[in-house]
Amino acid sequence: MTSPLAYLVSRLMALALSKYVLLLIVTLATVLDIKTRKIPNWLTINGLLLGLLINIYLLGFKLGLFYGLGGVALALLVCIIPFALRVLGAGDVKLLMLIGAFLGYYAILWVLIFTALSGGLMAVIFLVVKGDIRSYWNHIFYKTVMPGKNGLKAKLPYSIAILCGLVLTLISQAIV
Repeated sequence: MTSPLAYLVSRLMALALSKYVLLLIVTLATVLDIKTRKIPNWLTINGLLLGLLINIYLLGFKLGLFYGLGGVALALLVCIIPFALRVLGAGDVKLLMLIGAFLGYYAILWVLIFTALSGGLMAVIFLVVKGDIRSYWNHIFYKTVMPGKNGLKAKLPYSIAILCGLVLTLISQAIV
């Protein structure tokens, strides 16, 4: 029979370890996305299942499943329109669902907010470095340039912004 203090310490260690595992999985997905422009299904599906299992272990079956699936559902709900508009790829959506399975329905909101801010900052930096701000501005406001001309069709792996959003969330909630 273990003492309540030992039980609490073991759960807190498992929680901290799960955050590092999540960070490792998302970092691996980002590296693969940068190299191949794809996030493999084996990584996202297994990671999502691992996140659910960890929450079930930490919170019990019903609460852990509700918490993890709540994060998955919320990530899917928020990402379905950007996916339909081809702003996000399927791998990005599955990666955010994986994060939702680990962090639950509350923290995934912060991940999504920080990811959107990181993605916007990345896009501005990309346009400044590439020197296409004028062409992009004309396309947005005056429709004088078609997408695809002058490099406007270039894509950045959004998993970089997702990783930044995750790191900022973990730091802001002091759970790293």
